[in-house]
Amino acid sequence: WEIKSKDIETIEYNTLVDVYFEFTNEGTFPLTIKQAKASCGCTVASYPKKPILPGKSEKIKVCYSANVKGSFKKSVAITSYASNPTQILYSSGEAIAQ
Repeated sequence: WEIKSKDIETIEYNTLVDVYFEFTNEGTFPLTIKQAKASCGCTVASYPKKPILPGKSEKIKVCYSANVKGSFKKSVAITSYASNPTQILYSSGEAIAQ
């Protein structure tokens, strides 16, 4: 995974923000993601359901609902059939009232 953490910086309180994590299957077999589990209900992850062929790139979309003011750091655990089956993706920032 090229990027495991993204700083959203400052966003408006009570809004939704999408963060994209791009990755490439560097293995020799198709990569299948089994699950994406967010750390809380304010974060939802969408991931490719079909196997990703070797050398191909895809994106995981993480949608965060900024329903609490202040700093945040959210995580999504990605589980796959890879040799290293679990990757943690982090997004952080600050929700402020405008």
